[in-house]
Amino acid sequence: MTDIKCLIDAINVRKSVRSYSRRQLEEDIADSVLRFAASLEQPISGCRARVELVHHDGNDADGEKLGTYGVITGCNDYLALIYEESDYADVNAGWFFEEVLLYCTSIGLATCWLGGTFKKSSFLNRITLEPGEVLAAVSPLGYAADKPTLRDRLMRMGVHGNRRIDFDRLFFCGDAEERVNDGNVYRKALENMRKAPSSRNSQPWRAVVDGMTVRFYHIDGASAFMMLDMGIGLAHFTLTCRDEGLLGAMMVEEDVPLHEGWTYLASWQGF
Repeated sequence: MTDIKCLIDAINVRKSVRSYSRRQLEEDIADSVLRFAASLEQPISGCRARVELVHHDGNDADGEKLGTYGVITGCNDYLALIYEESDYADVNAGWFFEEVLLYCTSIGLATCWLGGTFKKSSFLNRITLEPGEVLAAVSPLGYAADKPTLRDRLMRMGVHGNRRIDFDRLFFCGDAEERVNDGNVYRKALENMRKAPSSRNSQPWRAVVDGMTVRFYHIDGASAFMMLDMGIGLAHFTLTCRDEGLLGAMMVEEDVPLHEGWTYLASWQGF
């Protein structure tokens, strides 16, 4: 199993890459990614997510645009995120896939979450879905080009990919009116949650720290991929808790405090 610190380091360096070098992905490297994915426990009990490696050689009629409408260039290999439909399945899938992509970063590979800018039919022709499974997202898998294309730079600028909402507008203490102090035991985990990627950089996560409990909410109507995004953020939070030696578990509470414009998702209960 990969050292947790490698995944934490990856949180700080990973970025979405859309321009690739055309260097072929080595078979042993691809196998290591699939082995890592297979070794992961499902983050949420009762849910199941998995990945498949999808390859194309660029000989299809659409050429470079196959699968991604030209958003991704120079890459022939993709990871497909597949999950069984169930309660919290999309949250679990986002959480699971983000851990896989962080592992990819830790071994020098470039990736990019794609939820809407890929042609599902072209991927469905190359994967095997079991009854009840859906294709949720894909990511290119390869080596970053020396220089991003103009389209890549414009897309990153368009979604303000390097920007994050101020910490004190995302995370709170007590009645959601107090700030999370620098010395709070969950400060680093929340800082790493803030670094998580999200659809169109929407950053839908909100959290309120109440002692050893952290309640997670999402803002209303952020995007169609909001639950995947919440899973991505929770992956960053829980990985950091593990690295910091903070024991706890996710749970769903009843009668939690409500906040206007937010919807409750789940809570981390520290031990």
